[in-house]
Amino acid sequence: MLSIPLNFIVLNGVGNLYISTTLLFINFFLLLFLTDANILKKPNTLLALGFGLFFIFTTIVNIFFDNQEIIKMQSVYIILYLQNILAFIIFYYFFDRISLDFFLKLFLLIIVLSVFRIFIEEPNHIFSFSTIKGERIEAYFISGVNNFAIFIGVALIISFFYIKKRFLKLILCLFWLLVITLTLSRGALLGVIVTLFAVAFYDTDRKTLKALTKFTIFLLLVGVFAIFYFDKVEVLVEQFNDRFLSFFTGEKSIETFSSGRIDVWGNMIERIGNSNFSQILFGHGVGSINFVILGELDFESSHNVFIDLAYRNGIIVCILYLMMVVHLFWLFIKNRNRNKLTLFGIFFFIHLELMVNPMLFAAQTGWIYAMMLVMFIKQNKLTSE
Repeated sequence: MLSIPLNFIVLNGVGNLYISTTLLFINFFLLLFLTDANILKKPNTLLALGFGLFFIFTTIVNIFFDNQEIIKMQSVYIILYLQNILAFIIFYYFFDRISLDFFLKLFLLIIVLSVFRIFIEEPNHIFSFSTIKGERIEAYFISGVNNFAIFIGVALIISFFYIKKRFLKLILCLFWLLVITLTLSRGALLGVIVTLFAVAFYDTDRKTLKALTKFTIFLLLVGVFAIFYFDKVEVLVEQFNDRFLSFFTGEKSIETFSSGRIDVWGNMIERIGNSNFSQILFGHGVGSINFVILGELDFESSHNVFIDLAYRNGIIVCILYLMMVVHLFWLFIKNRNRNKLTLFGIFFFIHLELMVNPMLFAAQTGWIYAMMLVMFIKQNKLTSE
């Protein structure tokens, strides 16, 4: 995890391999050797490995019988899928040795270091308030600005529900909100707002909802002060309105506000419907989304994890994944208690974002989701909150 703020390309070729990817594979094979393969002997790890082999098999079949032109993309995404599966296996092995407290604090440290790297690498992009590539915050080392914003959102949720010292909580939350605003990521900002209130209602103690209401009022006062104080207020207000409020004021339709995602989803669902029976069941291969949509938009993802899985890996895998997410949500509800506030917030926010963001398939950081998935699955066995 500490490789994230230091991430860089270590190998060009069939896709770009990053230092985090390399470390994951090295870590796995070292553990495989040092534990005499005991790392694979738990049922869930064997199941994860079985899914990995299934993805490889179905992808090879699709390349051989359907489309040999995209073999490079299929090879790249096989590596992405494998690194997610290996991260799951590694963290599953170490789960009993790592407390939630350690994980959350380490995560906050990593995101703080990542923000510092952004400020050092992209000083001209920080306050440009632009969504144009080349002018906006790029954050390639952490898989792009939108994924960067998601991790900032997770950091904000951890800070709000986990940090006990009020002053530190306030400073961190204000800092994360500022950074999210600078990214101009609609999904992350709206997702954080929805998640904060969802967790407040999940909490058995209504003090959380009261604290959240006070926090919101304070932020509004800070925002009003900033509007009248800073020189770039007109640019900020214009961009904030365009990115976050234009749909609610009627200036943009849902199609334009969603950056074309609605049209892409419709196109992808139509493609799934036109697939043959085998492809509907088992997918077109892990790297099969690589085409121009609607005549001008070049896509490698639908920006929706369920549609992506249905097209890449088939309706069976998509349904199994959906069943897992629903089951995990039910576990949170069934065993509802205050010790799970932070973890439930991360779970809710991440899966809300996966509806509009392909973070799961990011080479630099998608594997972090696999680690979090272990915590969601073993939520009742956490050693510390």
